[in-house]
Amino acid sequence: MAAYAEIIDFITTHREEIVREPRKYVNMLTFAFDQKLFPFADYPEFFVPMRLHVFRLPQDFVDAQKTQLDDLYKETLAPDDEGYQDVWLTTSWLKTQHLLMVELSYE
Repeated sequence: MAAYAEIIDFITTHREEIVREPRKYVNMLTFAFDQKLFPFADYPEFFVPMRLHVFRLPQDFVDAQKTQLDDLYKETLAPDDEGYQDVWLTTSWLKTQHLLMVELSYE
């Protein structure tokens, strides 16, 4: 399983252990969770200490995981009729806070 797939799967299956940060933008969701909950060391390119990693999800993945991504999209403040074409994944390891941060941006 690709790193981005595992990250999104983790977010959708561990909601009780994840904090969703307040919304700043209508098309974005931000999540934070304890670094002990996810094997981030397996994905050093995604969880770089105190740096953002931005990655556009491949279109074939977006198409294959449409239901999962649509469910998350419904949590944004974006109008339902707008929809989205691309999904961007932003990740970071907030090392001093012992947290992992994941953002999904829908465009």
